[in-house]
Amino acid sequence: MGSPGLGRLIDPARLADLLSAAAGSGLAVRLVDASGAEIAASPGAAAVLDGPGGAVLGRRRIEIDGAAIGEIVTGAPIDADTAVARSQAELVGRAIELVVEEAFARRAIATSAITDLRELALLSRLTATLATIIDPTEIARHVLDSVSRPLHPLAGLVFDADSATVLASAGPADAVAGLLAGAPPLVARLRAEDPIVGSCAEIAPDGVPADAGRPETTVTAVHPASPRIGGRLAAILRTARGEHGSIVLARAAGSPGFDEANRQLLASVATQAALALERGALQRVVVERRAFDQELAIGRRIQISLMPRRFPEIEGWQIASAYEPAREVGGDFYDVFRLRDRRDCLGLVVADVTGKGIPAAILMADARGLIHAAADHGDDPAETLSRVNRILVGERGSGLFVTVAHARLDAGTGRLRLARAGHDPVHVLRADGRLEILDPPGRLIGMVDDIGTASCEVILDPGDAFIAHTDGVTDTRSEDGAFYGEERYRALLRGLVGRSAAEIVEAVDGDVRAFRGLAEPADDLTLLVVRREQGSFAAG
Repeated sequence: MGSPGLGRLIDPARLADLLSAAAGSGLAVRLVDASGAEIAASPGAAAVLDGPGGAVLGRRRIEIDGAAIGEIVTGAPIDADTAVARSQAELVGRAIELVVEEAFARRAIATSAITDLRELALLSRLTATLATIIDPTEIARHVLDSVSRPLHPLAGLVFDADSATVLASAGPADAVAGLLAGAPPLVARLRAEDPIVGSCAEIAPDGVPADAGRPETTVTAVHPASPRIGGRLAAILRTARGEHGSIVLARAAGSPGFDEANRQLLASVATQAALALERGALQRVVVERRAFDQELAIGRRIQISLMPRRFPEIEGWQIASAYEPAREVGGDFYDVFRLRDRRDCLGLVVADVTGKGIPAAILMADARGLIHAAADHGDDPAETLSRVNRILVGERGSGLFVTVAHARLDAGTGRLRLARAGHDPVHVLRADGRLEILDPPGRLIGMVDDIGTASCEVILDPGDAFIAHTDGVTDTRSEDGAFYGEERYRALLRGLVGRSAAEIVEAVDGDVRAFRGLAEPADDLTLLVVRREQGSFAAG
């Protein structure tokens, strides 16, 4: 704040009272400004101070912040008591000084109040503007525009949280380029040494921090690439949730540096900017989440619509299933269908598509249709899966993959041929209590040209059960994070000898749910059981 002129600062009425009182005591007083021009004088002062009938007693400098803004000249008639006159002159001089100091203090308070009001108005406008914006570049642009008006920088930059991307810039191209060259190291050092929210640091043109005794300003600066750049002011845009960016301003070389008021203003703006960036980021997450949830819901509806509503009825056979979708993860499907021209043969499928939402649902529908078509034109499940894979790899290229367990069951003979493509092993629970693990080779469908699959063959005798699942069963986690696992699953199956297909499904589903407790399901759970009834015999 510059020192005001004495004539504008002092209260004329109070000065007139003092000068009148001085004249009444026989003292002559003249008040002059820093240029020597008279501002006011006591009645008759000219005759005493300038004429032969009086003498000058002294001259008293009036200073504000070490700078002279005027002078008090006192005098008395020649015949006056010099000691008394000097004492009176001291009292009058001090009184005038007090009036000046009081006036200066009032002016400082008024100036501070005006500054505060301007800052509040700026922050109010900025807050109202930012309340409707979620785009970070728009937020940065408004912030830089708002802070540039009161601080008058030559150039300014707003960075993202990583200081790698400039969200907004202002100023001549060469000044912006020069500021950009030195800003990232400056911000990095400020970030490392000062955790205070909204903190600022001023950097002098020579790279030495201004007011270096303050911890938050001990920042190493890089010399600016542009000779037009002078002092710089930086602030981290930080909230309690973390950093959201930074702002760096630069004044022109040779212009006054940033003062404490500038520092405080930028700190306040930085806080508002950080809150706006945080709120914008959260709102974008909400919008993206809603879109993602909507996609998942559509994908889920597609998926459920493709599940079999009822199973084919084959005399001597029981079919049961369980399906529990996880909240977010989609992709499991199962199917049981009659093969064309072989009404006594069933196609069995349990599969899991990688990915979520609509893409996974579309791939699921595509794979399901392809498996149906290929199974109708072949006897070997391995060849069926290979054909489906060739189509998905060669023609689809979705980037998603499918694990499949596909079997062909001759209901008349109990002959079952199974092929796998990256899927979990399939189990056969024998009527005598043995548990066979069917684990033919094969890689995921849709990943490579040759999935290397091959079929295995078993006979399901009366009382035997074919049991296929997805990894949502064995990968289920308890509340403490433990896995359900293969061993628990197989031990449970061994104890279900003689149970119907529906009872096996109910037992497995109930045990998995009990193990999971209140934990959220991590994946879809799918189980398919096909059991040959006791007393049924092979045809012929």
